[in-house]
Amino acid sequence: MYMNHEYGVAHQPEVVAASPMYAKEVVHYTELIDVKRAELKKMTQDDPELYAEFATDLDRLEKSYQSLKSDLPKNPNQEVLIQAMIQNLQLQINLLNEQLRVIQRIKQQTHENPV
Repeated sequence: MYMNHEYGVAHQPEVVAASPMYAKEVVHYTELIDVKRAELKKMTQDDPELYAEFATDLDRLEKSYQSLKSDLPKNPNQEVLIQAMIQNLQLQINLLNEQLRVIQRIKQQTHENPV
C-alpha cells in the first residue's frame, strides 16, 4: 500500500539536514500528493482497473523519488538532488491532476450520455 506519510519531516531527517529550506516544500508537496491520491482512489471506486492503471504511472514516479532519496546521504551535491526530488513530487502532482481531469471527463460524458 502506498503511504506518502514517509516523506514527512520527521521521517526525512536527511532532507532537513541537507537543506532545511527545502524541507517545508517537500512536506507541502507530499501532503498534496496524499490528498490527491485519496481523491483519485475515491473517484475510481467503481472502476478498480482504471485506478490500477493510474497507480502504475504514479508508482513509477514514486520509485524514482525513493531512489533519489536513498542517494541523498552519499551525494556530494545534495541541493541539486533535493531539487530533483522536488521536481519529481511536482510531476506526481501534475500527473494526479491530469488523471483527476480524465476521470471527471469520463464521469461527465457518462452522465450526459447514459447507456
